[in-house]
Amino acid sequence: MKTPPRTISNRTAKWLTAAALLFVAFYLLAVTPLRTYIQQQHQMHQAEQRYEILADTNKQLQDRATQLQSDDEIKRLAREKYELVEPGQQAYAVMPPSPAITQPAEQQAQQQEQQAEKKKGLAERVWNAVTPWN
Repeated sequence: MKTPPRTISNRTAKWLTAAALLFVAFYLLAVTPLRTYIQQQHQMHQAEQRYEILADTNKQLQDRATQLQSDDEIKRLAREKYELVEPGQQAYAVMPPSPAITQPAEQQAQQQEQQAEKKKGLAERVWNAVTPWN
């Protein structure tokens, strides 16, 4: 015997339709606004962080602008960056000493020997290393 296919009763169909409608209504009225609220809170937090960074940078720039208004800072920058002097002063440039003056004669001789050794060919260097009379 075959059993007849099951059909959904009219009452069950109404309950399923009502449940689906309640689910859609809940999603539209609760979930979507909640998700939007969370996104807005995240964006607000990021905007506050950017504001704090910009406010700090702005404060630093204002302090630097105030500092650049003083005569002492302008004079310091002129001396440091442009090597300017005040009237009546003379500017001097101190040059580093030349290597020939600062190195003793022994060091110069060693360096010349090392340079001469580097100029020798491979065969000559091997021969000098192997033979004891060189």
